[in-house]
Amino acid sequence: MDYSKFIGLLKKIKYNIISDNVSIIELCDNNQDIEYIKQAILFDNTNMCFYGSNYRDDYQSFIDDFSDYIASSSINYAVFYQEKFIGLFMAWYHDYEKDKKRFAIGYVIDEKYRNCGIGAYAFEKFLEIIINEYDVDSIHACTRNDNEASKKLLKKFLFHRYKGYREDDFFIDKDNKKIPQLQYLLKKKDYLKKVFN
Repeated sequence: MDYSKFIGLLKKIKYNIISDNVSIIELCDNNQDIEYIKQAILFDNTNMCFYGSNYRDDYQSFIDDFSDYIASSSINYAVFYQEKFIGLFMAWYHDYEKDKKRFAIGYVIDEKYRNCGIGAYAFEKFLEIIINEYDVDSIHACTRNDNEASKKLLKKFLFHRYKGYREDDFFIDKDNKKIPQLQYLLKKKDYLKKVFN
């Protein structure tokens, strides 16, 4: 996607964080959201978690259906590095009886831009937005139990393992193999304590 075509939307967009060649832009146009989400799904690999068993033989249908779902049900932020789209962050209110002010998040970064600090920088800015601009008390994330980079990222930003919720959930990879999920939680008060200390 040509980043210059996106510039016209900036006046409608709430956030445009640009620093060190990294931009995080809140998507506002459902059609634009879908295009970026489709690209983000294609960043997926065996360490990620977008697969589902119902789509094993029809990956394009999965991309179309999942993109529509995410565009219509979450707040989406496109991540750019030097004007190139490299990732997507998603957030939505989590339907959890014990914590009605909980956001759930999802994230994917192009494999070529992982493990070099860009994703961590963008993730930090994304958390700042969620904590400061939305009425949340906690943020929930889950990851595959074999995704070491994702676990490291979550721990870096004070997410802790959370065993009281969906302990038996799993992801299903392209080969229909069940991969256990790990649940993580960040409490707003812990985040604010770190920021102000």
